[in-house]
Amino acid sequence: WDRRICRPSELGIYLIDALVRLYPEKLPATTLYDMRSMVGNKAIPAAISRGESPEKIIASWSADVEAWRKRRAPFLLY
Repeated sequence: WDRRICRPSELGIYLIDALVRLYPEKLPATTLYDMRSMVGNKAIPAAISRGESPEKIIASWSADVEAWRKRRAPFLLY
């Protein structure tokens, strides 16, 4: 597994988006609500339910990811 190629959090957004688009009638209404505990906020499930593209959702957290990378850099040992 190469984390530069496959990012699980991004893959998850694409999978949920595909399921919502392909099987909207089969997903319980609580699925996106319950997803909040997995992703840690309300913004991502809300964006999915509004039909925003996975690319837009992923881009929405890019500034936070970059800030986190800068904060963690001094602690990387290898």
